[in-house]
Amino acid sequence: MAIHIRATNVVKLKRQSIFRKMLSMALSSAFLFILISAIVLYVLKIYLMDEGDKTFVSYVPPVKEKTSQSKRNSMEESAAASADAMASPPSDILIADTSQFSFDLPTHFEDMSDGMTGLEGLADIGLGAADLGDGNGIGDGDGDGFGDGDGHGAGFNDDIQVVLLLDASGSMNSLFQAASACMEDVLTTLSKAKLNGKNTKVNVGIVIYGQGAQNGAPMKLSPFTTAVNKIKSNLATVACDGGNEECGAAIAYAVHNFEWNRRDRDDMLKVIFIAGNEPFSQGMVDYRSAIREATKENIIVNTIHCGGRNAEWEEAAAMGNGIGLHMDFNYSNTQPATAQDVLKTLQGLHNCKPLPIGSPATQRKYISMLNKANGPNAHDLKLLHKWARDNKERILQGYDWDAIEIYRHSDRANFSLEDLGGIGNLPISLRGQSEEQIIAFLQQEADRRTQLLDLYKSQKSSGNLGDLLLNALQEQASEKGITIDY
Repeated sequence: MAIHIRATNVVKLKRQSIFRKMLSMALSSAFLFILISAIVLYVLKIYLMDEGDKTFVSYVPPVKEKTSQSKRNSMEESAAASADAMASPPSDILIADTSQFSFDLPTHFEDMSDGMTGLEGLADIGLGAADLGDGNGIGDGDGDGFGDGDGHGAGFNDDIQVVLLLDASGSMNSLFQAASACMEDVLTTLSKAKLNGKNTKVNVGIVIYGQGAQNGAPMKLSPFTTAVNKIKSNLATVACDGGNEECGAAIAYAVHNFEWNRRDRDDMLKVIFIAGNEPFSQGMVDYRSAIREATKENIIVNTIHCGGRNAEWEEAAAMGNGIGLHMDFNYSNTQPATAQDVLKTLQGLHNCKPLPIGSPATQRKYISMLNKANGPNAHDLKLLHKWARDNKERILQGYDWDAIEIYRHSDRANFSLEDLGGIGNLPISLRGQSEEQIIAFLQQEADRRTQLLDLYKSQKSSGNLGDLLLNALQEQASEKGITIDY
């Protein structure tokens, strides 16, 4: 009996010992947890709630108050006035912050708005305010330069954006006449461009540079818009006079002072055309740096040299992933070719039919092909322009089966009928004539075609700025999947 009691006591003692150990471990764990929590909270206080760093703010639900309509209107007016006061820049600030530029802007940029009164929004050049609210459906109308927050600000989500940089120095009156004349056709054509079967959103802006009144500094003449009348009226106000034609400064200004679409899209076309007639390297801004700024924003830079081909201008276009164009302006009193002049030249080219060579069967095949081709109305200037573009491979390079084109591109001093493949390949209409007669006929037709071609090219380059713009845009748009039917 005594042994049984002692055994029972031993068991109780062991249980009590185990219980005390468990209790001790629980207390130790609790103490350790409290200690770790305290350390964590202390660390949070030191590193995350410090006044010099981020501050934790508890969310407090707003208390809804009953406010009268008049009081609400008064509060909204006060808020709007405060916002306008904060958004309005000092009057002496005329260009955007240029601290991010990799090049220095000319010191005379501060005078950009002087001398151009009466043009809407020019007092705010470079701040975006002139880009909005012009009544053409672009922008949010509040003039703050930042759109309306839903992606409809000027230029924010355009598919095609074009900025023309026009030299306004003394010799450029013809350029502004050409720009005004072609603007309606350019905007009408671009408005019909298609992307994935849908109409594209298009905007065009204009900058002038090289004007004496501005010491050559660039100035926004028209913000992004599709209002043809507004653009043409602004162009009409420009007085071309002597100045410094600084292409680099003009390109830099266009890159940083328009609402370019900066969304990550491969199917949008952003293009700058710069037109002028002085050395491209003039000015304080390195044009190469300016072009690099443009290409970083996926903006293509095309150049138009007014006065024939120019290697420096073409090199600048190549740097900008663009095309080097030229316009052979005649700076005398001679007027550019009229539409009727161009029509007459194109009609003459249209009548220069190919003269096939080869076996009778081969010639009949080519003649049948030509007869089945849908020719344009010979009295429709636009259709004839399109025909000329569609056939430029033959017109400028020649078919290898056209006797006239073969003669045009041959060494005439050593030409013989063997160059046409021999007597057996002569055009059917020329067979039975002597070699002298055949060569005389080919020379006559080749010279006539060459004269018409030279005349057409000079007429296009001397006055038709619209063709230059639309041809380049059509080619560059096609690479983006955009179709411009021109």
